[in-house]
Amino acid sequence: MSLRRATLAGAVAILAFAVSSLAFNPIVVDETLGSGAVLAGMPPYPPGHPHVYFYERAFSLGNHVTSWALRLGFERDWISATRNTLALFLALFAPYCAALALTRRWALAAGAAIFAALEAPTAYDGLYPVLVYPDIYSHGQIGQSLAVLVAAAWAGGATRTAALLTGLMPMLHAGVVAPLWIFTLLYLGFSRNRARGTELRRALAGGALGLALNAAFFAWTRWKASPFESIPPYSAPGDDTAARNFVALTDFHRQLPDFTRFGYAVHFIVFAMLAFALLRGGRELGERSNGPAAAARWLVVFAGVAWLFTFGCAAAQALGVLPYPLLMSMPSRVSNLSTILLGPFVVTAVAGALERVEATQRGAFWAAVGSSFVAAAVWILQRGPWQVRDQVGVVAFGLAAAAGLWAVRRSRRDFPWICVACAVLAGVLFVLYPQPVRHWSFLGGIGVGLVALTLGGALARSQPVLAHSGAAFALCGGLLAAAVNMPGRWVDFGKNWRCDVPSRFDREMVAWMKANVAPDEPVLTAAWVRLEVQQKTGHPVLAETETLWMLTYMPELGSAVAPLFRDLYEVDYSRARDVLALSGGGRFKLTNPYWSMVWRDRTPERWAELAHKYDFELVVSPEDTQLALPKVVDGNLWDLYRIPRD
Repeated sequence: MSLRRATLAGAVAILAFAVSSLAFNPIVVDETLGSGAVLAGMPPYPPGHPHVYFYERAFSLGNHVTSWALRLGFERDWISATRNTLALFLALFAPYCAALALTRRWALAAGAAIFAALEAPTAYDGLYPVLVYPDIYSHGQIGQSLAVLVAAAWAGGATRTAALLTGLMPMLHAGVVAPLWIFTLLYLGFSRNRARGTELRRALAGGALGLALNAAFFAWTRWKASPFESIPPYSAPGDDTAARNFVALTDFHRQLPDFTRFGYAVHFIVFAMLAFALLRGGRELGERSNGPAAAARWLVVFAGVAWLFTFGCAAAQALGVLPYPLLMSMPSRVSNLSTILLGPFVVTAVAGALERVEATQRGAFWAAVGSSFVAAAVWILQRGPWQVRDQVGVVAFGLAAAAGLWAVRRSRRDFPWICVACAVLAGVLFVLYPQPVRHWSFLGGIGVGLVALTLGGALARSQPVLAHSGAAFALCGGLLAAAVNMPGRWVDFGKNWRCDVPSRFDREMVAWMKANVAPDEPVLTAAWVRLEVQQKTGHPVLAETETLWMLTYMPELGSAVAPLFRDLYEVDYSRARDVLALSGGGRFKLTNPYWSMVWRDRTPERWAELAHKYDFELVVSPEDTQLALPKVVDGNLWDLYRIPRD
């Protein structure tokens, strides 16, 4: 099968999987329902509100696409379902394409997609999560997957597509632009297999078109944006003091990463092992597999750029010299680009190692992989989804290590190095992460792989069907595990409640609002927990957790947000000394009990003053933070209150 046909077939199959997931899981409300509603004026926000200033200037095509869909009359659930499908599709299609570029074999590429469908990459994320199944925060998930997809397009020779998407990337997701563009420049400058002549000029024209569309989009958003001004009761943006204080004292996404974290320490060691295997294998295969060997080199370079960017920004941040625009982009999450490539790297390394062993041993090994998938499916059926994400990745690394050890067991040059690397990884797992599910899974993967290659290989010699059907069994087992893992995402109350899936209380709250207040009635929500009220009700939100995160992307909003939070939550981020006093001199986290204490102790008279100043009457508060106000909807986790009007 040609690369183009394999890519198209994979896209169709993965899209069918993503669409099917909607039949087995509830729709997750998407973050663009809030931003898109603000841009569409549905409902209108009060003039001068900081949310309006932010979303009018936020450089994100996704926000505007949702606003256009709302204006055209599309249902909110339909918009969320579309974004859910897109996010899941890209989370699986990006590793599929990367593995296809590396191996030129659709079955191995499907293995990389299965690795992602079992959510193995989510255990190796950094301070910012890697997501597979839909979450309200789709921008980051889609952007990270797109960056890997573009890198795979460059490495696989799809030059025109890669160039166009590279040029478009700023308005698709600006946070991954720096590492992607660095990689692109390296590829164009040093790749021996890049397009040349007319083909290169056409590709670069596509990239230039993408950049031109970015410039036009930027100019259009700035032309439509409201000028900064003070419209009482809201203050004008302009000063970034509060934003810098929030980043320094509260924001956890932009702190120095803890490199002992599983997603950094283990992830980097595994990346180094897989990179060595891919580069070593490519050099030995030479011109006979020039395409895959070149793709391996350049995807390793892409992941290496991600790691260098992460480490470099962390060093600059520790020295206090990191420019704020780079800090704003959350550089610690760039290592997630390498995380998404772990699946493609694993299947490629395994396939390369198995090329050096007998066909009977190869079939037995794939049969062992299929058996592992079946065991994972049984485990998921017993425990539910999300329960095998740690084990899948570590077992896969163990199986890859076993294949590598067996393939080079007679090499005096390579065998000692693989033994040392496996010992280092096992030691790190034992010392830093004492949970047996991790280190024993790695050693178990090695054991299963070696047993399959020895005893299984001997059995396969007497049973030829095992040698010929092992790979098919592995693929079927993987598809079974992925299918079993798809339904039943944690969606309801108690420990598995999630704020981005409408609950019974949300439906009751929406029904009460429709019957009792105007569609544009603002709602004040607790800022120390995620409630996502606007996405679920369609009502404008006076302030919420997301209001604080806006500061990290648009620091000049500080002078508009700080007075709002000083009044509504009695936290003044414009005065670092006051915030430090609330936390006792340390970091002032959103989990600090002060946030809820202020609301519990607030008198009805003070609530009435705030309601008069900001023209609102609805408040949503967690069940454990009871307010001195009339309760109109009693939920089991959140309550809706109404401030009496004189």
